[in-house]
Amino acid sequence: MGNSKSQLTKSELQYYKELTYLTESEIQYAFKRFKNLQPRILNKDKNARIPVDLIKRMPEFQNNPFKERICELFSSTNDDTWSFEDFLDMAPVFNTDSPADKKAEYAFSIYDGDGDGYLSRGDLKDLINLLTGSDNLDEQDIDDVIDKVMDEADIDKDGMLSPGEFKHVIMKCPDFARSFTIRI
Repeated sequence: MGNSKSQLTKSELQYYKELTYLTESEIQYAFKRFKNLQPRILNKDKNARIPVDLIKRMPEFQNNPFKERICELFSSTNDDTWSFEDFLDMAPVFNTDSPADKKAEYAFSIYDGDGDGYLSRGDLKDLINLLTGSDNLDEQDIDDVIDKVMDEADIDKDGMLSPGEFKHVIMKCPDFARSFTIRI
């Protein structure tokens, strides 16, 4: 365990501090958490990639309905593995001290399931189903919720939410930044 501090060099810690909103001790703790997912391999090679399924099994992700999308979004490759740098890209986004506007950008990307740069009615339907369980609301209830969201947030009335429209609305929610947090 004491190994985790010495595995990251001072220059690596400084580099990671400059790229994230994390302190040196938070970076070291993140490395410790990451390394504990597969210590045998990461003790030998701190730059090794580990199966993303290990990330998904972390207690913080087990019941998160967005874990698949989060893991996809922060992976630097398409091979279902993560490096510590992938893990470190994700950690500050969900940190309590991260700026709300940065959280809003990532929330949009997570909710944009088809990756087309807009939140369409389909994206919103998928989002509602993920949050409520697909059998809990009937189609009319889902359509009513989507209509209400579009009435409130779709400023240009084009039938979808742009990143700017989403950010405009979400930044008005006082609890957003606090609730868009995963304690790593």
